[in-house]
Amino acid sequence: MGTFSSDKREYEVDGGGFLMDPMSWDHDFAETMSERLKISGGLTNEHWEVLHFIRKRYKETGICPTVYDTCRTAGLRLRELRRLFPTGYLRGACLLAGITYRE
Repeated sequence: MGTFSSDKREYEVDGGGFLMDPMSWDHDFAETMSERLKISGGLTNEHWEVLHFIRKRYKETGICPTVYDTCRTAGLRLRELRRLFPTGYLRGACLLAGITYRE
């Protein structure tokens, strides 16, 4: 366990950078973490649509949605998702959404 800091606050994260408490997530976490993940150009509306879907589904079900469910809902092909999140779905999109896939 450790911390991840933005200009505005500190977040408790695990060894992989995932939030220990998904409810502590905010847009600042995603914006700052996206820089660490080297998402060039910052987060776009396409990124936010995916991140908000992941968070919404997590709140409804208590688990991280599958990559296929996310792609289908967002109307994305897998290669488009990879373009948005070059570090991958789990270590990119889910991490930025503040949701761990490990539970």
